[in-house]
Amino acid sequence: MGDKQDIEYIKKLFFDKFGIVLNKIPESNQKRTPDFEFAEKGLIQFVCELKTLECVEPSEETGYKKGDEEGEFWRDGDAAAKKIAHIILDDAHEQLTNYDCPRVLIFLNKNFDIDWQDYVKAIHGYLPFVDQRGRKTKLHWWHRISDGKIKKIKKDIDLYIWIDKVGDGQVRFDLLTDRGRRLAEKYFKLD
Repeated sequence: MGDKQDIEYIKKLFFDKFGIVLNKIPESNQKRTPDFEFAEKGLIQFVCELKTLECVEPSEETGYKKGDEEGEFWRDGDAAAKKIAHIILDDAHEQLTNYDCPRVLIFLNKNFDIDWQDYVKAIHGYLPFVDQRGRKTKLHWWHRISDGKIKKIKKDIDLYIWIDKVGDGQVRFDLLTDRGRRLAEKYFKLD
């Protein structure tokens, strides 16, 4: 869950961009709950969990490797993808799968060192690119993350939404299930 500012930001963005009014789900002592639900005609259409990727101070504890110079740190190439996979495994999956309706995981990215490509590496295990001859291909270096512990559970979440609050500011969607595709077509106007 994000802080109050993040929650209000998401609610406003969903309303302004998609006409969706998200309702905050009250916290429960009995079970972990997602952050939001969207209801239409009294029926819950989907639930959402918000995970904020905060900007962190570079250190070995936050996934950076110490450089040769004093105070120099390098980002571990897989650290961001591992962090995204960890969020899905340890938090969001448990919160969302308590509900039978479509499930949405929202990543609100506020970290300059993490981007959409890190998400793609974590979930799909590859990055698409065009080679020197102009052929579309995929780099498959990240399968150990996408085919690891999250392989069996990542499709329990129907729709992933990446909101870049830093960088290009885009909202991106990843549809892993047919239920997620129908949800995106109906409410987020994706074809």
